[in-house]
Amino acid sequence: FTLEVAVWGDFESGEFPKAKRRQASEVYASELRKKGFEAFFYHNDDVGLSSVTVGLFGHNAVDAETGFFSPEVDAMLSRFPVRLVNGQEVQVYFDPANPSIGSNVQQPCLAEVPID
Repeated sequence: FTLEVAVWGDFESGEFPKAKRRQASEVYASELRKKGFEAFFYHNDDVGLSSVTVGLFGHNAVDAETGFFSPEVDAMLSRFPVRLVNGQEVQVYFDPANPSIGSNVQQPCLAEVPID
């Protein structure tokens, strides 16, 4: 597993065509590497997304019984508490039909490492 901390996509906006989203993710991964993080980028042209992940975690990244993350994943989440979308924080509403209830920022998520 690896922790997805950022994703870029056009989402039919015209703002992030293929070349721009690819470049943005590669630049961000490079910046993280310069800061000493094990960072990777992944381009999924079939769905039009490029993502940046940090760290590599084994099969024990999530406890199968409790669903809790391993200490290594928790430590990385403390360094990256927000998942960026096109370089920005995204608010996730508790109830999209009633935004007045409140929201949180979107958190990073574990992703399986693609094996090609």
